[in-house]
Amino acid sequence: MDSLETLNALVDADRWIERVRGQKSQLPELKELGVLESEMKSVASQLSELNEAMLPIKAELSGATSLVIQMTERRQELEHRLAAPSATPKELVAVQTELDHVNTQLNYAQSSEVEYFLELEPMELELESVSERAKEMVARRNELRESVAELSATLDEELNALVQGRVPLIENVPTPLRDLYERARSNVGGGVGAARVVSGRCEGCHIELSPLDVDRLKKTTESNLMPCPECGRLLLP
Repeated sequence: MDSLETLNALVDADRWIERVRGQKSQLPELKELGVLESEMKSVASQLSELNEAMLPIKAELSGATSLVIQMTERRQELEHRLAAPSATPKELVAVQTELDHVNTQLNYAQSSEVEYFLELEPMELELESVSERAKEMVARRNELRESVAELSATLDEELNALVQGRVPLIENVPTPLRDLYERARSNVGGGVGAARVVSGRCEGCHIELSPLDVDRLKKTTESNLMPCPECGRLLLP
């Protein structure tokens, strides 16, 4: 195998490595996970807003309920005193007056309690619905994380094997050509440092070469490979 054939084999190996790396970074499950986690932040914010909105209403409801209990107990005491045979007329008038006041407060507290219940009910139903959705999202997130971990592990194994297989290929490329290739590879941010020309276009960046560049390409050898004028990859004749 001559130097250019070896370089072509190295290019194919690097392409596979980049393809697997791309698969790992562009897993559909990974994309879904990103969208899901963004939606979960929105749902968490919605839950927080609902809970904050319900807090003062719950506090008012708690106060109304406490007042109902307090007034109910006081009414029972007053009714018991009214029924006592030893009470004087003056005492009975005072007790009745207080009982009327207690009944007024009790009616107000009971009405308020009902209003707060009615105000909370739709909010609690919404909270329950959003909470259920949040649970489903958490379960799906866990599934996706497990799936991504498994797929990534499989791709990592394949990637390691490809990287190992690259070693003898790069070692068989003559040093000057290897240095030229690695320099071009570094200039494009890693990946593949050379590209074939198909139908007058660089396979690396897909730019259409000028007629002059195509003519120059026909005259290149392994010692004077020309770089692509757009991406800088070595153009393989």
